[in-house]
Amino acid sequence: MTYGPIPLKEAIYRFKQKDIFENIEKEFNIFQTCADGNGYVHKKASDLSVIVSFGEEKDGQIWKHVSMARRKRMPTYAEIEEYKNLFCGSNTYAIIVFPPKEVWVSIHPYCVHLWEPMEKYPLPEFSGFVGGQRSI
Repeated sequence: MTYGPIPLKEAIYRFKQKDIFENIEKEFNIFQTCADGNGYVHKKASDLSVIVSFGEEKDGQIWKHVSMARRKRMPTYAEIEEYKNLFCGSNTYAIIVFPPKEVWVSIHPYCVHLWEPMEKYPLPEFSGFVGGQRSI
């Protein structure tokens, strides 16, 4: 099985991401370009950076990886939600993975990694109704 990076231009076209990336560039400047993604810094909150890339992983699925970091603190839940919606869309699933310590890799101490499946959502639907309200 082959896996690895997917060129950004190909992923934008293949997964209909043009509107998402146009909206990103309204709030963020590009500070780094790579074949499979870009690094962005927020135009107003310059201590907020986000790196986006696409790749086929070992499960055979294409995933968008969004890592967001603040310079001196972890992003808040509200920030994670806001930028998940900007970088992935509000009608998509994105997953934060907490792996075992021995395989954890993070270059930045205040970074959160989101993973969005581009083709099919691989997890069961965990939400349900509790007391008449939808909950997860």
